[in-house]
Amino acid sequence: MQDRGREALELLRHHVAALGRLEGLAHRQRDLIERGDTRGLLALLTRRQEVTDELAGMVKRLEGVRRDWPQLRAGLPPDEADAAQRLVDEVGSRMRRVIESDTEDARTLDIRKQQSRQGVSEMVCAQGALSAYGGTEASPRACRVEVDDA
Repeated sequence: MQDRGREALELLRHHVAALGRLEGLAHRQRDLIERGDTRGLLALLTRRQEVTDELAGMVKRLEGVRRDWPQLRAGLPPDEADAAQRLVDEVGSRMRRVIESDTEDARTLDIRKQQSRQGVSEMVCAQGALSAYGGTEASPRACRVEVDDA
């Protein structure tokens, strides 16, 4: 049981390290969003997917550990059991920070999307007004633009 507990401890270390990479990517993502760097953001999202896939594999390997955690932890020497518990706690903390960061980024992107829609709508209205005053064939229809969210 102690060998399996140490194996679990090593898996937890790798899990925390991968979450650290994901957290770092989340910080870079925020910066790219703030700068409006779409190309950089797309590249970063590809890297995030790779780390997420890596984490998904780790989660599968940790399924048995979660189920047997009380026995595995009890079979470890006290210092290793404490280290394992700190790692479990760190996994939760890192996940919460990544989720909070992603939630904030989604809000920022949604606001920008709404602002872009408003800008397009205003541009269409202005073009319609110019056409009306210029006497061209284009008629200023309603100054509203419908954009599909699909």
